[in-house]
Amino acid sequence: MAKKQPDFKETTSLQQFRGAIDFLQTHIQLLDASLIQTSKVLKKTMDKELHINKALLISEDDYNRLNHPVKQQSALIKHSQKKNIEFSIIRLFNLFTAYLQGITKEMYAKNPMLVVGKAVINKNGEDKENLTITYAEIVRLGNYENIQEKIVNNIFRSIEDLRSTNKLLEKILKDTKVNIPTTVTDEALMYLEMRHLFIHNHGKVDTKYANTFGKKFTPHLRDRDALPTKFETFSNALVVITELIIQIDAEMIKNGMVQKKSF
Repeated sequence: MAKKQPDFKETTSLQQFRGAIDFLQTHIQLLDASLIQTSKVLKKTMDKELHINKALLISEDDYNRLNHPVKQQSALIKHSQKKNIEFSIIRLFNLFTAYLQGITKEMYAKNPMLVVGKAVINKNGEDKENLTITYAEIVRLGNYENIQEKIVNNIFRSIEDLRSTNKLLEKILKDTKVNIPTTVTDEALMYLEMRHLFIHNHGKVDTKYANTFGKKFTPHLRDRDALPTKFETFSNALVVITELIIQIDAEMIKNGMVQKKSF
């Protein structure tokens, strides 16, 4: 009797996202737990002037920047915890865009012209330079599979150049008949848009973010406020971003835009 093949009910891109998320969760949780335990150990150290590396019984040469006195541990631990969450949000954004790029490749495999139609052109209506392939590039790429990958990557990068997460999402989903509730998209964008502020605005809220998402936080976020960097920030972001991707994936499959992952 032939063994029944599993029905994955999701794309390869979603499965890759799940795998990457598992590693990210483990990494963030391990670091946060380690920082909490480190703080507990240092609080028990009687000599508050002792350097942290000595109190932790680790190499002073390898960990020479841990030469702060134990009495400063609380501020240092809190700073590291915040940076851990900042990294997690940036990484979540990267995994989100990696999923969109992956699903774009899967769409191309099913309907190449739909994806080609997403190419962003310049204000004069002409193709951007990176949306053309020269004879020499075709020869270097060697086969049609490599040419296809080059086409998809160039098109996706042209959309990324719009420098707007919302426009990126809209452009990818255009003409796919994918229908995602606005509430789901907005909840995810609230965290995805943090990436830009962490990188380009020192983790501070700007006027646009405050006007769009400020009232969704408790307390409300205003212009120039620091973005929240608690562990729950990552946990909440992970839930809503994953939910958006799962709904996109299900709609893509339902509308015949992509194939389900096969065994």
